[in-house]
Amino acid sequence: MVTPIWIVGFSGHRPKNEPGRKINELEACRPRIKEVFLKFQEMAKLCGGELHFHASVAEGADTIAIEVAEEMGIVVHVILPMAAERFAKDFETSPDAWDRALSIIAKAGGLNGLEVNGIQKLREQGGGRFKSQDDLPKAKPKWTFRISNGSRERPYCYYECGEEMLDACDGLIAVHSQATEKVGGTTDVIKQANAMGLSVASIDPLQEGIDWNSAQPKWDPDKVLTELHHISDKNSAEHPLPDADSNLLEAEFDRYNKVSLTNGKWFRYSLVGGVLLHFLAAMIGIASLSFHWGLLATGLELALVTLAIVSGIWSWWKGYHEHWRQTRFAAEVLRGLKQSCVFLDPIAPLVNHHHPGWRRFAISHALHQPECGRNDPVACLENYHQNRVINQLDYFTSKLSPASNWGTAWKEVAKFASLFALAVVLVAFIWKLVPELPQFPFENFFLKFLPAFLPLLASVSISLTIVTDYGRRKERYSIMAKRLEELSLWFPTIRSPYAVKRAVQRCEEILLDELIEWYASNKEITH
Repeated sequence: MVTPIWIVGFSGHRPKNEPGRKINELEACRPRIKEVFLKFQEMAKLCGGELHFHASVAEGADTIAIEVAEEMGIVVHVILPMAAERFAKDFETSPDAWDRALSIIAKAGGLNGLEVNGIQKLREQGGGRFKSQDDLPKAKPKWTFRISNGSRERPYCYYECGEEMLDACDGLIAVHSQATEKVGGTTDVIKQANAMGLSVASIDPLQEGIDWNSAQPKWDPDKVLTELHHISDKNSAEHPLPDADSNLLEAEFDRYNKVSLTNGKWFRYSLVGGVLLHFLAAMIGIASLSFHWGLLATGLELALVTLAIVSGIWSWWKGYHEHWRQTRFAAEVLRGLKQSCVFLDPIAPLVNHHHPGWRRFAISHALHQPECGRNDPVACLENYHQNRVINQLDYFTSKLSPASNWGTAWKEVAKFASLFALAVVLVAFIWKLVPELPQFPFENFFLKFLPAFLPLLASVSISLTIVTDYGRRKERYSIMAKRLEELSLWFPTIRSPYAVKRAVQRCEEILLDELIEWYASNKEITH
């Protein structure tokens, strides 16, 4: 199983010749920063997870905290408020500090894809620590790099960078001595973190100790991951995980996909079967009352109802519905991550914003993908186009016709039964009002059986449309296919990395919309 990841962010002072901001005072905070990391590691471990660190590399406290995290073996995810070339201007009077920051950027993969001349300019802005490009450290496994999506103008770029960082975090470490009104400063970050309910540890360079915003800081285990682990354990005999040498995310996808297919099959059998058994029992009951069939019919009705109830209880006890819904959603989230992680930020998967409950599941799996952010997006686009866009388009197209046919059939049956029921109930009502009307052949069938049977048939047809999902798919698959067709025409014309990422995000938004709608619509379907 993929280990869940808990992420802690950071905000702190830059060095200045002021109390609480002097470089020696900031450096003296290292032991307390390490102590906070140890506490957060313990909190993550109690939840069955591991700790990652998310921060910028501003001069002073940021750089110190990242160096402490690296010494402790904590994975670091770097975020800059602007491109490295512009960010380096913050270090114009501190070339040695820029060397330290550039080293961290290189370890996070922030120099990947830059031209040689661009990297040379970054080296030359430092204090001479890196004589050549070969002197720069290589990108470290699992470390990631990103530039925030907000403003590029100071001071708002710092504010928006901090806000974006917190979006992915469960906690915050802050090194600061006093509150300020400066936009984008540590005071802003702390206010936002507290408003978001994050665990915040504050370190004042002028004071002793650590100030937590909670008397007993702790994290609660992730409910989605706990449920999925339970489902996986319950199905481990029928669907064992592949060998340890296989790709972890592929193995997880394969496991959830198989469990989903098995549970989905039995849930549909029990659900549709239960509807039909109740329908047959009700039909026999109506016929028995109409034609006086006697004890045998009543016994058969009782047997059918009992069988339907037992089938429902068995399905509930086995957890077919919940297991199918959870693992199907998990498998489809992983399918999207497998295809899109080359292009999109693993720290901020789209499911984060559409379904927050699945945030840790998506982030944890995305960060276990070694190729995330390491490849050229333009070079990978054709593979994504074929294996994601065209594949999904073919799926929706192939399923559209059966869904449309069955959906139309059930709808027509319901419409016919409803209209005909109105007519026969009206005739039966008139016949009872006028007792002197003569009897006619099949009177019981037309005046007793049909007035009860036809409304039952209409309701069963509507129920089958809902439980088989044909009605929704008939409309949704047509819309989805059209949206993907339009997007598919755009893909072959794309030539820039940014346009690639924008196109992939649009595609994943479309597919996730369908997935979220399916997940929500199936939430309350049960026996």
